[in-house]
Amino acid sequence: MAKKVAKPSAEMKQRPLRGSLRASFGLYWSSLRSILVATAVPLLLIFALRLLSDDYTGDQYSALIGLISIFNTLLLARLVTVGRNAQEVKLIPYYNGVMSRYLSGIGLLILIAVYTGPLLISLLLAGLVSVDQLAIGWLVLIIPFFVIGIGTSLLASLSLFAFMDDLSVGVIQSLRISGRVVRRFVKPLLLRALGALGCVIMFGIVMVYFGTLIAPALQSTRTQLIVDAVLSWIFTPFVFCYGAIIYRKLIEAYD
Repeated sequence: MAKKVAKPSAEMKQRPLRGSLRASFGLYWSSLRSILVATAVPLLLIFALRLLSDDYTGDQYSALIGLISIFNTLLLARLVTVGRNAQEVKLIPYYNGVMSRYLSGIGLLILIAVYTGPLLISLLLAGLVSVDQLAIGWLVLIIPFFVIGIGTSLLASLSLFAFMDDLSVGVIQSLRISGRVVRRFVKPLLLRALGALGCVIMFGIVMVYFGTLIAPALQSTRTQLIVDAVLSWIFTPFVFCYGAIIYRKLIEAYD
């Protein structure tokens, strides 16, 4: 785990995530330039591969796009937890440091997918119920599956940041760190997770509505691809910044 510079106060133990959203915005704005520069190369490669495909979806190069996306995920996690001083650390050596964790990172992401599987499956089934593709009686199975999915997802939620924070930490150890911290602060973390889920849903609704308004101007598939690439390049780092702040605050409050 990260080294603690001071003994956590009683208030920090009781409310470890206080001010986390404000701190996330601060981290986002302070590191945005560095993040955009560092992630430009992998995202440009993904953009080029999608551009080369017949329908711009990238299906023909899905395996390669997936491998690059994994690298970009590890890179983002490293940038928001450790940061990068552009004057002291050049981009290629920084990439090499991330690549040294690549194979282990794939294993960790697979395990995270297993942990979040129950939640994703329950959401999928709930969606099918909402469109009358499944009987409402399925909710008897979906609701407990959803609760279990939230629990297992939370247990692995901080493992990626622990994994990229200290390059000597292994996959299993990062999951154990995440599990111990989550069990200690499960209540505040659960409330934040539910709040974040609500924000994601609201943001999705707003984006769908906004998309219907600008759809006439985005008739070109290539234009849609460009807009999607630029927006994900700019806004995705905030999600990682928020996760890194949560991780940092809980580690500092952990005894």
